[in-house]
This record gives sequence, C-alpha cells and structure tokens, in this order.
Amino acid sequence: MDRLTKTITQVETDMQEGLDNQPHSSSGWDDFSFPVTGLRINPSTSKPDYDYDEGEFLFDDASTETVVGKKITEHRFKVGTGVEWRPHIHWIQESAGVVKWQLEIKIVPANNAEGTFLTFLSTTDEFTYTSGTLHQITLFPTIDVSSLNTTAALVTVKISRLGGDAADTYVGDARFQSFDMHVPIDQPRGSRQEFVK
Repeated sequence: MDRLTKTITQVETDMQEGLDNQPHSSSGWDDFSFPVTGLRINPSTSKPDYDYDEGEFLFDDASTETVVGKKITEHRFKVGTGVEWRPHIHWIQESAGVVKWQLEIKIVPANNAEGTFLTFLSTTDEFTYTSGTLHQITLFPTIDVSSLNTTAALVTVKISRLGGDAADTYVGDARFQSFDMHVPIDQPRGSRQEFVK
C-alpha cells in the first residue's frame, strides 16, 4: 500500500471513530418543516385558495379545507424512549379570534406495515393578538414517538381548518404559512450507519 493510500485510509478511520464517539444524549432541538411549497391540495375535496403573491394558502372561515404533505425523517433525529415531537402551525393573524386547526399525522417506519392517521385538534395560540398583523403560532399536543427506532420513517400530514366550527371564531381567511414540528436531535452530522442510529 503506497503512502497516499495509507493516509486516506487513516483519515477515513479517524472520521468513522469520530462519528462513533458522538454523544447519544439529546444535544438540542431542530425544525422538521413542511413548507407551503411542499404541500398539496386534493381537487376532489374542499381546498384552500392560494395567494401566489405571498406564497400562502388561504383557509376559509366557513368550510373545512385541507392540504397534504409527506416527508422522510432525518438521520440526526433522536430516537428511543421518551422522545416527543412538538407540532405547530405558522399563520398570519390580522384580527382577534382563534382558528380551529386539525392535524392528522401518520408515521410509518421503514420495514413496517402502514398504520392509520392520528388526529389532533387545537385552538391554542402561542401569542396574544392585540393589533396589526401578527405571525401567529398554533400549538398542538406533543406526539410520543418512543417506538420509532429507525433513521427512515415516512411522515404524512393532513392539515385542515375547521371553518364553521363553533370554536373557530376568526373571521376571514387564515393565511397559512407553514407546518413544522420541533424534534430533538442527538447527532447533528447524521447517523453513524445508513439505516441505524
């Protein structure tokens, strides 16, 4: 083996040891985002209008409208006992009142049978509206993902405004910006192996 090959081999070994020695305790949080541009509408059901100037969905106050998105989990996500994801919606609020949002989510780990959607409802806003135009965040209950033990899980979300529901008191379109979940991460540079943490 020539000197250059030995050097390259040693660097690769050192890099792998560095990855193997990364701590496995949670080192922080990050966003698992479903931006507007990645969400789709179903033409056969009630659907929100789309504002092409602002790049946002406009959810009506008098009907149930839905968008759908799908992503794969990222290798740096923490897995195991006690892990929770914290979902929330970003929208623009322009007057008083609350929007009743519905989140349906299905999480399918690789090499597992497809399950069913879990449903969560929320009118819980992070900020108190006073006046003007506010970037509002609506919080959903946390999602227990303790059983998730793979770097590859397919996550499907359906997001609806339940316009017309008595609990939805916001008049006019809700300007939907994004859906995301705060997720704990423990390996910021990725997993040690392709399909194993």
